[in-house]
Amino acid sequence: RGGRGGRGRGGRGRGRGGHGRGRDAKTTWDGEHAPEEGGGSGDSDSDSSRSSSGSGSGSEAEVEAAPMDIKVGLWDFCQCDAKRCTGRKMLRLHLARQLHFGATFGGVALSPSASLTVSPTDREIILNHGVAAIDCSWAQVDNTPFVKTKSLYPRLLPFLVAANPVNYGKPIKLTCAEAIAAALFIAGFRQEAHHILDKFGWGHSFFSLNSELLELYASCADSVAVIEAQQKFLAQAEAEARERKDHYEMPLPPSSSEEEDEQNKE
Repeated sequence: RGGRGGRGRGGRGRGRGGHGRGRDAKTTWDGEHAPEEGGGSGDSDSDSSRSSSGSGSGSEAEVEAAPMDIKVGLWDFCQCDAKRCTGRKMLRLHLARQLHFGATFGGVALSPSASLTVSPTDREIILNHGVAAIDCSWAQVDNTPFVKTKSLYPRLLPFLVAANPVNYGKPIKLTCAEAIAAALFIAGFRQEAHHILDKFGWGHSFFSLNSELLELYASCADSVAVIEAQQKFLAQAEAEARERKDHYEMPLPPSSSEEEDEQNKE
């Protein structure tokens, strides 16, 4: 659930490649541009009210997090279990702000229809305009109308492994919090990445599970280099897995009893 940033296999991106869209639109929130007349404003009102009504409704005692210098936005399709949804928790803690469907976000947005992967070259964009993710259920991802979410800089996430309790150890299936933290880390905002996942008891596991990959991606020059690093890592991991499998399938030497049986037959 959450963070439908997609994974940049072979450079296949997720997100809208709409650079320059909404230039003449009215700014509604530091880089979010209002839709053209007739754009989907109805959805934004209902989703906004539902997410805001969740504040204080959970059983957990939550302390509002200190604000970050980086703007974080979320499009919430309200498909997830509110008690487990990391996007809702980020909204409650004011770590993120609800984005309106139909409006154009002016920063980097993690989206399943992008063509570029997030990389360190996105640092200035994120610093000046923020980063956003799409909050929807992985079970409904194929039926989610991503066309309602628009951004000037859509991006994919490269291959990473989930650490959340629902999809622990599964490739790609990150939550919104994990996706946003990953994008921030890769772009050079490590402190902000930790600041977000520190609010989740399992958050530290995401960095430990993906430490090698995150460092690898953060050292790349651009999006193309991130994809190359990803492919090289996956190819190496696959080769090591085959080697382990071949090792365990090697025929074992006969036991002493088997040798005695063979001698008796002779």
